[in-house]
Amino acid sequence: DLRVQPRRLDDEMLPPTSSFLCCLPLRPCIKAILWLNLAQCVICCAMGVANLMMDYTPNYAYASSAAAQVSSAAWSLVGIPIIAVGLWGIESRSEPLLRLYLYYLIISCLIDTYYLAEVFILKDACADLDKSLEKAGQAFACGAARAFSVTGLVTLAAAMLYIVYAVWSFCQDLADGGSSTAIAALLKRAEGYKAPDEHRPWSSPAGPAIGYDSAACSIPPYLGRGYSIS
Repeated sequence: DLRVQPRRLDDEMLPPTSSFLCCLPLRPCIKAILWLNLAQCVICCAMGVANLMMDYTPNYAYASSAAAQVSSAAWSLVGIPIIAVGLWGIESRSEPLLRLYLYYLIISCLIDTYYLAEVFILKDACADLDKSLEKAGQAFACGAARAFSVTGLVTLAAAMLYIVYAVWSFCQDLADGGSSTAIAALLKRAEGYKAPDEHRPWSSPAGPAIGYDSAACSIPPYLGRGYSIS
């Protein structure tokens, strides 16, 4: 029989979502996120090999050191089997396998947030402005550049945080057995449930029939004394 599991503390503090962006089904979107992350890891590894080992030009990792490219390629190489395990977890509806990818995703988002903060905040956005601008125009351009940098950092960080939240929500759904699984079990029980057989005056042992069964010598469906036809 179905058992109601107690609500966990994290579910009460932050309820999981049942859809992506409030309108899309969660499972296909989570699968698409994993496939996109897998493609990103493969491209990053290929770029690292091409730039560092084969001296391939043009260098798409512009303004990044060799150490940064090596560490990024190594982390992406670690992520390829983890993402593959996560995809397998989605197909087999295994929560521990997908939660392993969730941990990798959280660490990746923290690393990306650090690099974004270094690019948008720690580096002065006004350093690359045109020096030929007047003093008033240069001050306005500097303020606009800094505002765009902060806005870009907050937007990208919020997007990564929502992706983590969506993957966590799907992990919670798998841990609880899945809402679709519970609904399917309820429907199966409803279809397999049979009411106890009751004596109906207008039915025969072979099953319910329309009209009055006189051969059964039963009480008719109207008030009055029963009768039989011999």
